[in-house]
Amino acid sequence: MLNNQQALELLIANHKQFYTDPHEIMYLIDLDYNLIFISDYALGIWDYDPIKNDLIVQAGISLLNTKIADYVFPDELKKYSLSVFHSKKRLSILGINFKRKSEHVILISNYTPIINRDTGNVIAIQINAHKPRFPLNWFKIPLLSNTPTDQNANLKERPLMYDTLLTTREHEILFLLFHLDTYEGIAAFLNVNCGSNVTPSSVGKIIRRNLYKKFNVNDINSLKAKAALLDYHKHIPIYIMPVLAINLELL
Repeated sequence: MLNNQQALELLIANHKQFYTDPHEIMYLIDLDYNLIFISDYALGIWDYDPIKNDLIVQAGISLLNTKIADYVFPDELKKYSLSVFHSKKRLSILGINFKRKSEHVILISNYTPIINRDTGNVIAIQINAHKPRFPLNWFKIPLLSNTPTDQNANLKERPLMYDTLLTTREHEILFLLFHLDTYEGIAAFLNVNCGSNVTPSSVGKIIRRNLYKKFNVNDINSLKAKAALLDYHKHIPIYIMPVLAINLELL
């Protein structure tokens, strides 16, 4: 009979013979959120520079490390891992993350408990991810959430999301400028998802009068080029995306 520590050590020592699919997005974590295993394919879905971030993602690192907070979203990781730990049941999550490469921005992640049969306790959590099997645009995800729009103002900003350069509305419009085609589309998104009353002309004014000046540019392409260097196209404003992950069982 194996106790939980012995079962975990056995899993760590032998996991590679069970996880051999080279095209699978898969992570294995212990109950302290340390990475036991990550597949090579999973490593390739991120727009991640280990030199820039001063951290190599590999077995043994803590997924709560602040250097990868914008990639992992530790609050969501802990929330869903704890749910799986207590329920001992698999959980499917629809999530969005612009730190992933474009083809992997939206993924469905399945959290599966690894249970020690001798004790009946969860000793680790396996996370597999795949693209949705149906077409889904990222900007429709807030509409799937049950989070009321009028509660957005009470939400806390996520780490590394804001700086002192932009106002909230400027940040929203700049982010959407990368992902929607027209001023009309930006205005419509803000009105539907944020409860705003924004016109296409006001979007244009904020871009021309505020953003051009702050980035010292004279056209849209130059604005986007400079903003991209600072990752503004990846940092999701909290008021635009109040949730980054949705429990599919609640839909």
